Amino acid sequence: MYQKNVLSFLHENWVVSWGTVQVGGVGGKTPTPLLPEGFMTQETAEKQAIKEYLRLKKVFFYHNLAGLGVYPGIPDLSAIKNGHVYQIEVKVKSGRMSEAQRLFKRTWEEYGGTYICGDLKEVMKIIK
Repeated sequence: MYQKNVLSFLHENWVVSWGTVQVGGVGGKTPTPLLPEGFMTQETAEKQAIKEYLRLKKVFFYHNLAGLGVYPGIPDLSAIKNGHVYQIEVKVKSGRMSEAQRLFKRTWEEYGGTYICGDLKEVMKIIK
């Protein structure tokens, strides 16, 4: 659980609270909720926070959609910065990787890719 239910980004313009992602401070604008309070799960809020952080860092990324015909264990996000490709599986404290996700991670890393599993803090440690 986040300390006091709030995770402050390194960048002062972004704040994530349980259930709400807010954008604020940009151009002097008041923070505006993107979705109503309680609408998102904690993992969804974390994904939104990671996406906003990647935008701030000017990282190209896209969301991988799971479904029929998709490679088993594909992570939530793929990101590219300075020619390096990252795979990001978003997990909150209670989340665990499936066997397919662990196999994807091993394979990805064997081929030299970087695989990040965790929350915004984990992403921030690796993608600067």
